[in-house]
Amino acid sequence: MNHVKQRIHVRVALAIAIGATVIALLSSVFFYQSAFKNALYDAEHDIEQVFRTVENTASAAVYLDNEVLAQEVVGGLANNDLVLFAVIVSKTGLRVTDQAGKTEDKRALSHTKAALIEYQLVHPFFEDQTVGTLSVQPDQKAIERNATKIAEKQALLTIFQSIVIALLVWLLVNRTLTRPLIKVAGMLHRVNPAEPKKLDCPSGHDRDEIGKLVEDINSLLGSVEDHIDRERTMRQESEALERQFRLIYEKASAGIFLINKAGNVITANPAFHNILHTAKQLNGKPIEQFDFCDFFDDREQVQQMLISLRDSEDHMTTNGDLSLNLDSPHWVHCLFTKVVDEAGESLVEGILYDVTQRITREQDTRFEADHDTLTGLYNRRSGERNINQIIHTAQALDSTMAMLLIDLDGFKPVNDNYGHDAGDEVLVQIANRLTDVVRSSDIVARWGGDEFVIALDKIEKGGSRSIEVICEKILARVGQPIDLGQGKSCIIGVSIGVSRFPVDGKRLDELIDLSDSAMYHAKNSGKNRFTIHGEY
Repeated sequence: MNHVKQRIHVRVALAIAIGATVIALLSSVFFYQSAFKNALYDAEHDIEQVFRTVENTASAAVYLDNEVLAQEVVGGLANNDLVLFAVIVSKTGLRVTDQAGKTEDKRALSHTKAALIEYQLVHPFFEDQTVGTLSVQPDQKAIERNATKIAEKQALLTIFQSIVIALLVWLLVNRTLTRPLIKVAGMLHRVNPAEPKKLDCPSGHDRDEIGKLVEDINSLLGSVEDHIDRERTMRQESEALERQFRLIYEKASAGIFLINKAGNVITANPAFHNILHTAKQLNGKPIEQFDFCDFFDDREQVQQMLISLRDSEDHMTTNGDLSLNLDSPHWVHCLFTKVVDEAGESLVEGILYDVTQRITREQDTRFEADHDTLTGLYNRRSGERNINQIIHTAQALDSTMAMLLIDLDGFKPVNDNYGHDAGDEVLVQIANRLTDVVRSSDIVARWGGDEFVIALDKIEKGGSRSIEVICEKILARVGQPIDLGQGKSCIIGVSIGVSRFPVDGKRLDELIDLSDSAMYHAKNSGKNRFTIHGEY
């Protein structure tokens, strides 16, 4: 800080010194020339005054042709420091010249630049007549030397006055301006930008420009403090938001990602990789080079969702449950939203989370709702729905289908002799054997108790023989011994009643009733056989 003060002092002093020097030089030159001119003018005026003093005497000497008197006049003039040479000439022929004291100057007369001054001598009694002339040669060198001395004194005096004034100005400026400014600068230098404090106005400057400057600086510092406070608050809020977003992004249980126009993932959080098992799928390849759609079983479905989203004019959102392309069943729910970056490129931001458990539960619940708990076959409700679908398809295609109603023979003794667990095992084994015999497009359902229904899809018209073949396979397959465990086994027979669409009926309830009648005909005919409606 002391160095700063010294520099300010030196600069102020240097500025004042330079200013004073320039002013002094200019002033001294001006006053030197002015004093020199004034001295020359005064010398001419003095010579004029000397002439006026001796004018009457000279006129009388010339009028009287008195050489002695004339000599006194010219001698007196020549003895004057301003006069180099004097001559009196009368009209009558009298001529008197100064002959003493300045012979060297006389020899140099021809070299002087001053003009000879000639005065007319008037008649003592008649003012309109002249009696002679008085000529005076000024001593130009003496006049100039004298003028130079006067001018030099004036110039030196001017320089001295300028220096004194400069010193006084410097003292005044230093006291009233420099010191207060240095004080203000020192206080401003000590201001902490993080916690600016107001400056104290120097004493005696409350109402002048320095006070106004301090007031403006304090106003500026107040604005800076407010700005710093706002910036600090905004920075704290921004840092808090950044931490929150980072926490959300990095610790979120949902996968967060961004897809570019090419369909590649350009950024993703850790949950995204965990949910999609990207380490297994990427196999060391950077995710930026991996097509997002390849993560899923139905990549065309995902690709179409993304294309539709990018082509939409609005910032549309779409979502869906998607199956992952993994060895074991995995499902994710994806929410896609279209966004546009600063460059105008359409991107897709997405959020996904694992819904495998939910989908599995839904599938299990749906399976349990549609299937028999014991055998895994369709239950009666879902069986009716699926058989009706086969009937509608057959009607639309003008094809034939067959309805088989199957009832177990000798099942009750198994429950009575071996218990319900053995009975359940029999039902399970029978259900598996029925499923093995028919095609995948056929429907096998447990109708209730020990009754089963099979809907044979797309039977050739008039194809009773194909129905007979299937019934014979069922009788043979079901008639094989059933292992009940612990060295126990049993043989179960079945009675089968068959009805056909549209030969025997066109509605499900009609076909069931006709199959039931045919089944009872088979039982009454000795059991373990089949009967086709209309063929007994």
